[in-house]
Amino acid sequence: MQCQNFSDPCAKSGENKKLGWSHDGVIAVTIVGNQNRAGIIANNYSLANWMSFLDDHKFLSQLTIPGTHDSGALYGGDLVKCQNLSFSEQLDLGIRFLDVRCRHIDNSFAIHHGMVYQNQNFNGVLNACYSFLNNHPGETIFMCVKHEYDDKNVSRSFEETFNDYIGNSFDKWYLKNDIPVLKDIRGKIVLLRRFNANSPIGIQAHGNWNDNDTFSWNIQGTDKTVSVQDAYKVNTLFNIGDKWSKVKDLLDKTSQNNGKTLFINFTSGVSAGAYPYSVAYQNNGINRRLQQYLLEAERKQLGVFAMDFPERPTGSLIPLLVKTNF
Repeated sequence: MQCQNFSDPCAKSGENKKLGWSHDGVIAVTIVGNQNRAGIIANNYSLANWMSFLDDHKFLSQLTIPGTHDSGALYGGDLVKCQNLSFSEQLDLGIRFLDVRCRHIDNSFAIHHGMVYQNQNFNGVLNACYSFLNNHPGETIFMCVKHEYDDKNVSRSFEETFNDYIGNSFDKWYLKNDIPVLKDIRGKIVLLRRFNANSPIGIQAHGNWNDNDTFSWNIQGTDKTVSVQDAYKVNTLFNIGDKWSKVKDLLDKTSQNNGKTLFINFTSGVSAGAYPYSVAYQNNGINRRLQQYLLEAERKQLGVFAMDFPERPTGSLIPLLVKTNF
């Protein structure tokens, strides 16, 4: 894949054009940026299969992975809604980290954002993921599963219900408490576990996750570390710059990454004075700041980004993140 900088007053940020042909199909060109600084991202593959072009021996921690925060939060009003796109649409657009919040109710999982039901259940999420992986076996999905809100009418543990969901598709999951290489996880879902479990399943985040903070933990029995920025409280629109500073601080640390640290950077923020869409893409929101950073920096292996509305404001952010892997 090639990226070329240029300045063109006619360029429309986020515009997609088909220019020419490669040996295996259309070369897609995306114009990104603005009139002062813009670029062309040209590739001969779609965002639905970008991971299939990466080296089998790359660790998950050596990649830049576009993702979504509260991936199923499509309903509930401006204070609750974090996404416009369904799980399938997110995956097709290049998203590979999903943050799935499950309320345990009637021995099944309902997708929630806090107390608000999101009109979908875990079965639907899994069906979307399995279908995507069947159609794109060179890809992987990194999924955080979090125990959300309170339980209702249950007769078994959250872990038991989770195991019941994955039982018939166990081969679709990577459940070790370690950071894998791509060859071991193609066509699979890698679990980041934010729920209590008696057996060691997935990368254990439960008990290690601090609220509204930046923090790290060592993966037990390995020389690997997970480092997370999830400082989500943005009190007012005037504090968006403070949130960006926290995103940027963790982003700067990735320059020292030797592949042994998995960085997860939540760009999301919320409060009664700053709704998710405002923090994400209005005016000088985090998505626009991150896009500008990517246009100006020559950086690779930036870690996982858990974003709200990543297709806004221009459609350029996900392609720019993917580009850093090449």
